[in-house]
Amino acid sequence: MLRRALVVWLLTLGSIPALFVVSLTSLGLYYDQEVFVDSRLPTISGCFGRNEVGIENTWSQDLCTFGSPDSQRSLLIVGDSTVASMTDGLVSAAADLDMEIVAYPSRGCTFTTRFPHSYKWCSDYFEKSIDLISKIRPDGIIVSNYLSRMDLPDRRIPLINGELPQSRQQKLESTIDSLTEALLSARQLMPETPILIIHEIPVVPFRRPSVLFNQAAFPVVDEKSRSYLRQREYISAVERVATTFSNVSVIDPKSVLCRRSICSAKTSDGMWLYMDSYHLNPRGATLLTSQFREWILKHVPSSQSGKNGS
Repeated sequence: MLRRALVVWLLTLGSIPALFVVSLTSLGLYYDQEVFVDSRLPTISGCFGRNEVGIENTWSQDLCTFGSPDSQRSLLIVGDSTVASMTDGLVSAAADLDMEIVAYPSRGCTFTTRFPHSYKWCSDYFEKSIDLISKIRPDGIIVSNYLSRMDLPDRRIPLINGELPQSRQQKLESTIDSLTEALLSARQLMPETPILIIHEIPVVPFRRPSVLFNQAAFPVVDEKSRSYLRQREYISAVERVATTFSNVSVIDPKSVLCRRSICSAKTSDGMWLYMDSYHLNPRGATLLTSQFREWILKHVPSSQSGKNGS
């Protein structure tokens, strides 16, 4: 009898959290931390040069070229899934200005001379990106990588001697040095071509515990979190590198995504801008279109200088 009473008591106690969740859900106060915002690919184009299991995707320049083939100017997009998630905004900006744009992003493969050590499918992504620059001779090159994610153990970028960085500072330095080398290679090939680096978007914690009135129901950036502060360290380092190049400029999506010191994955009227914690969805990408358009107007020459070579 005592054992049966104990079982009933435990079952009753165990049902309380479920009843609590049901109650909060009916009131619209519960946020399911396992739900992703948008299960689609980060870009409508689906143009990736590699995928996460190391199998070559069926990337082709024809399928991943957008805009008018008669355009006098062209752009090339390279980098990891961060730039892939921004492709819709970039394509929109290029279309507004009657430009052709080629997308060659990859899942996990950064536009750096060395690749994240566990991502073996990235071994020749940089070389193929450089070959594409040589072939297309674009009037502008657009780069975006989620470099602060290279802090993770399985994503460390090796030092120039091939060893893996161990300390936080070593991880930062090896990543930034590898990016610098990539920019030098691109400049050596096309010295006058403007290069735009788009900073990674502010990380939003989609999987925070759900509690009554918790702001996870309206996911926002915690600017005091370690991940956010570390991200800003990488962004500051990239900006310092950019100042050493006369042809490199940067855009920080934070200036558009964050209003009144609040960075949110939703608009004020409840429309999602993020696909997950690290990627924009197509709506979020097109929100950046005006920023991209302004950069093109300011930095990309209006006369034909790259598409057919000069």
